[in-house]
Amino acid sequence: KMLGALLTGINRAFPFTDGELESFEDHLNTLFKVVHISPIATSIQSLMLLYQVMESRQEVSDRYYRALYAKLLDADLNHSKGQAMFLNVLFKSLKCDPSLTRVKAFMKRILQACSIHQPPFICGCLFLISELLKLKSSLWPFIREAEDDEENFKDVCLEDESDVLPQPEGENNAVSQDTKPQMVYLPKARNPLYCRAEHSCLWELVLLSQHYHPSVQAFAKALSEGEHVAYKGDPLTDFTTLKFLDKFVYKNPKQKKSDHGGSIMQVAMINLQQLMFSQFLSFSQHQNVQEQNFH
Repeated sequence: KMLGALLTGINRAFPFTDGELESFEDHLNTLFKVVHISPIATSIQSLMLLYQVMESRQEVSDRYYRALYAKLLDADLNHSKGQAMFLNVLFKSLKCDPSLTRVKAFMKRILQACSIHQPPFICGCLFLISELLKLKSSLWPFIREAEDDEENFKDVCLEDESDVLPQPEGENNAVSQDTKPQMVYLPKARNPLYCRAEHSCLWELVLLSQHYHPSVQAFAKALSEGEHVAYKGDPLTDFTTLKFLDKFVYKNPKQKKSDHGGSIMQVAMINLQQLMFSQFLSFSQHQNVQEQNFH
């Protein structure tokens, strides 16, 4: 707790420093160790400080992105109170990342991590991806299609096909075809630059579009259809269970149109003049209202 409080104070005071970064350079290795071995709240503060230091130097190292990439799968993030701060530093880091390949890897891991989180955090992640697509519109094809870097070779038609020697069929040809390298996505890779995410697509959106929470479904379907998520609130607070129950507690009561409900088994508001004995006897059997017979 003491270390987390110190890092919080340094993060708040860092923007007011004079730019002397020599003192921070000696402690970068220590900060990276804190990210990996400390509790989730302290790790988030360390990531925020690392980002501020590296952004001031106008270069964010690959080591920082590897640490941030690994922290996405931390199970303690599901019950942490620093989810907003984590999504904030995540969005800032991806916004300034010049490598689209790495951003694609982050997008896939973000959606994969949503499988262990609650709807508020999932909606926050989908909203983050939507805002990221506004800044980097070249990532839209990655949602449905994967890059195909394989070259297609075609045989040249020769005039005299009799001079062409027949290609022998044997084990050598089968081995050569099987040993052809396949560019497959590696979800367990430590470095997002080399996980081959560009050869896949965001198929995780299909699963999220069938989520039990209606807001998660709406956000995922909007991204799948090539549209931005239109939401002006805070998903981390608006979609919590407490916020959902508050809608019923502070709901304004409906205006009372009648003394009783609309069921035929309940007594409705009856005009006393219609119940006069002489008039009531003059009514035919089909003229009486059914609900007025229960008085």
